[in-house]
Amino acid sequence: MAYLFPGSVVCYLIADVIPKECIGRYMAVSTILGTVMGAFFSFFILDYAVNFMKPTFCIIGALYMIAYLLQFFFVKEGEYPPVQDNVSGNGFVRKTMQYLVLFFRQCFQHKIFVFLFLSTGLNQASNICRSMYNVLFATKEIGMTIGYYGKIMGIGALISAVLILFMGKIMDKYHPMMVYLIGGIFIMGVNVFGYFFVHTPLTFAVIGIATGIMYAIQGLANTPLLINLLPMEKFGQFSSANSMVNSIAVFFGAWLGGYLTDCFGYRVMFVWDFCVTLLATFALLIVYKEWHRLGGKQNYVPPKIA
Repeated sequence: MAYLFPGSVVCYLIADVIPKECIGRYMAVSTILGTVMGAFFSFFILDYAVNFMKPTFCIIGALYMIAYLLQFFFVKEGEYPPVQDNVSGNGFVRKTMQYLVLFFRQCFQHKIFVFLFLSTGLNQASNICRSMYNVLFATKEIGMTIGYYGKIMGIGALISAVLILFMGKIMDKYHPMMVYLIGGIFIMGVNVFGYFFVHTPLTFAVIGIATGIMYAIQGLANTPLLINLLPMEKFGQFSSANSMVNSIAVFFGAWLGGYLTDCFGYRVMFVWDFCVTLLATFALLIVYKEWHRLGGKQNYVPPKIA
């Protein structure tokens, strides 16, 4: 909850200060650094974090705060014209209601934006069971130790970092939508394999590494996809609408995913991930059709907003 505001705003900052033609490579470098730090945590800290959870969370929170303070002081944005007052009502409540109506009308009036928000939101929700129960599935059902689980996740993160090194340039050359779409298709395949064949630490290691790689690649494409499709003059507004839909999807996904896990056990996370990713892929195919109709890679212009 506390991260929702800065986590959304940092997306706007990337769109403002990074040249569009370099966004894939920037995200590749950023993701590699995050992945390597995640691997370090999995290899060396995860085993101890279980027994020292409060100090671990405090240290991570302090590091987040330092990183955002450094960003605040050293990342400089350009100069922008003042925001125009687009409503005519008098009084705080009246103007607020008019701005809310304007916000929803602009952000949700075109099919390409609605289904883009749905696709990213469903992809966020698709991973909710794995993020909550993967370690429990590994330790309670597969019989792994926390230390062994951390090493598997760390290896997957390092492999992901190597692959991402090449994916940034590929994404700049082609389009992040293709990377996002292909990532979702591979995620569905990995989950089919996981549901039927993961019964030992070795098979869990294979599926854990493969899943980490696929989600890292898809995550790499998320921000560039928004930057390529949303209106840049209102990027913050449309990103906030995307974050809103994502939060609603994750909220209901956490509730329903937890309920299904109680009913069917930890292995249901593979079914959940497959089904929700499938829905996200259908939504993205509608986005692709609209994007192609509006000009595609060479001539796409976001539809006008009233």
